[in-house]
Amino acid sequence: MLVVAAQCKAMEDLLELESAANSLVAVLADPEIGDCAPGLPDGRSLLLGRVDADEIWTAVRSAIEHAAANGAALIMAFLGHGLVSGEHATLHLMGWQSTEGVAVSAVNIKDLLGKAANQLGVRGVIAIIDTCNAAAAHPSIEELTTGARSGRTRIDLLMASAVQQSAYDLDFSKGLAKLLRGGVPAGGERLGVGVLTEGLRAEAATRRVIASSYDGDSSPPELWLARNRQAGGCATSAVGQRGTDELATGLLGLFPDREFPRIWTAAALHNLQREIGGLPATPAQVRVARSLDSLLLARQTVTFLHSFMPAGLNTPALRRAMATVGARSRRPLDGARDAVESIALNHPVEDGSCRSALARFVVALAEDTGCDLEATELRSWALGIDALIPYNDAVLRARETSRERRLRLVVRLDSPAGDWPESLTAWLLLDGAIHDHAVFTQCAASQAGAEAKLIEAVEWAEAMAEELDLRLQRIEVAVPSRIMLQWAPEAAINGTRLGVQYDVRTRWSIRLDPPAGMRWINKHAQARLSVIAAHDSGSSPITWLADHEVRPYERLRDELQNGRLVKPIGLLDCPRGDPELLDLLLSYAPILLWPDATDWSAEHCAQVVKRWNDLPAGFLAAYRARWAGNHSDPMADVRAIWDDDEWLAFCTGVKRHSHASPRRNR
Repeated sequence: MLVVAAQCKAMEDLLELESAANSLVAVLADPEIGDCAPGLPDGRSLLLGRVDADEIWTAVRSAIEHAAANGAALIMAFLGHGLVSGEHATLHLMGWQSTEGVAVSAVNIKDLLGKAANQLGVRGVIAIIDTCNAAAAHPSIEELTTGARSGRTRIDLLMASAVQQSAYDLDFSKGLAKLLRGGVPAGGERLGVGVLTEGLRAEAATRRVIASSYDGDSSPPELWLARNRQAGGCATSAVGQRGTDELATGLLGLFPDREFPRIWTAAALHNLQREIGGLPATPAQVRVARSLDSLLLARQTVTFLHSFMPAGLNTPALRRAMATVGARSRRPLDGARDAVESIALNHPVEDGSCRSALARFVVALAEDTGCDLEATELRSWALGIDALIPYNDAVLRARETSRERRLRLVVRLDSPAGDWPESLTAWLLLDGAIHDHAVFTQCAASQAGAEAKLIEAVEWAEAMAEELDLRLQRIEVAVPSRIMLQWAPEAAINGTRLGVQYDVRTRWSIRLDPPAGMRWINKHAQARLSVIAAHDSGSSPITWLADHEVRPYERLRDELQNGRLVKPIGLLDCPRGDPELLDLLLSYAPILLWPDATDWSAEHCAQVVKRWNDLPAGFLAAYRARWAGNHSDPMADVRAIWDDDEWLAFCTGVKRHSHASPRRNR
């Protein structure tokens, strides 16, 4: 699918162009309706606004070649200002720089459609033309029958106007999108041009529609534009399993003696919403009304995600975005719809509706997948679900968080023997690159001495953060295993505990300078993180090991070396006084948890699994809550080393900067 929606600076601005184009893209990309893949090799399916004629021509040619390479049918839509020229009335689409009445400044749509229909490998062409003079886009019969395919091709056209006839306000495109979204009664499971023409002509705004079909190819299947949402035999549903279950429960309380469909179409949902809206506001009515509103908003959001960022819809990305809004799923995610419905149906009550949660989720997902948060498509989606302000708030917060994440302070306790050090080395990173580094000497070899120098390092970094007009938020403290078993860096006091003001993470110092024979550990950890990210979300994310399972070390080492322990590892017994065990496990496991308490119970393990998607940030949140006087959260009893790709990349690259002379504390 490729939708071209062009403005022309020489003509009147088309105010409905953006919404009409986005409506078409959304419905054609919806896996339950049009099920179209993006028409361009780079993943785009829409050219919108100030696009020049040359850009349009190049993009359409690319879409034709892309469809041919994939043996696909090609659906194209052209929205904008159209002009006709020549003895045989040829339609030209005007681009941004086109001149009124000058055909060579515009795009010859008839010629491009002829090329598409005659391209070997293309399984047929459907064109939607919403311009004035739209019917002048049809290639001639001579061109179709004498081209490269000798007539063995298919092309269907839906056109908003005849030659020398105007089209108004993009009513044709908007009407077509609405018809496809609602479906056609008795229209069969798949909607072709003929059925859609009848449906469009039934609406006053689109009665001028003109349709044309040429079929010179006897091979199946016939061309179709969309699945019919009202087909009796259609097995698709407008809601997922979560939504279906919620509706069934709510409706049973409201209508205990009434049967409802097993598969919900969009039309059935809207009809039910109107019916529910006319009932008295009882608790059962309020529950169903809220569920319906949430599910319809979720459906729009899923459709948008499938069209705007199809490549970014993978389980790890969805779970990360869910975690930003405090949502989690105990069962495996069944795609984007499952994730979005989970958020929509479980949003905070104080929000009033799910719009704010959906906005935060979409922004997090877009940022995770590298999308421009100012993209027109994103704002159109937000406007479409009446969530522009929540969306703007989410973007603002994302930018603030991004600004906070630009600086990182890494501090290493310099202790080759693994004891309390006599110096600390600090690196300040700006956007992942080392901005400056320093060595803090004359450190008393004790916990108090290390904490004093750690605070000096923080003050050193804060001074540079002020110069850069940035905020220091992230601090990583790399310590030997013997020290990490007796010290929590986030608990160091500088007015308040360091972890109250900063996001403090404990790291394993060996990764910064692995000794001979251990140079493989960081590369192994990176590979292990990839395996962990792809784990089956239906199984436990962690392997728990009791004390008798880690001893003797020879047996444990054998299991690790043979790749038998591939998940994150959690110890059921406190390893205090046993740094050798931690060193062995951390060599193979980039994520390691252990109890920092003697009253460890099954509830601790259950909470770790239940809140896995909130970790590791959830640990610091639990520590902060305990410092504030709340001792009820068992997560505060858990210590963790939780490596990530960013940390491992720093460990790998830090040696390249070792030649630079650090500042030395005096």
